[in-house]
Amino acid sequence: MKVVVSKEQFEQVRKVEKVLGVKIAFATEEHQLRVVDNVDGQWGVYQVLRCYRGAMNYFAEVKLIEPAKSEQEAVMKFMANQHKMAKEGKLKVVLY
Repeated sequence: MKVVVSKEQFEQVRKVEKVLGVKIAFATEEHQLRVVDNVDGQWGVYQVLRCYRGAMNYFAEVKLIEPAKSEQEAVMKFMANQHKMAKEGKLKVVLY
């Protein structure tokens, strides 16, 4: 699913890619960028697949990982997933 993002959000993704040394699209599971957002009325945890600049706007392609009914539920699912990955030793970078 393609969404329009702000220049600041686009630049944040670029900074993460610079720190990781790899494009988000090619990142391993522990380096995947996940965000809590409302896309087309659906709250949930989304994985950012790639981010790019168009002629007039900035875009991100996202995939719904865990649907939620509200922002609070989405945040709780995100935190539970981060905690699970940290316990498994798979979590390397966390941005809040």
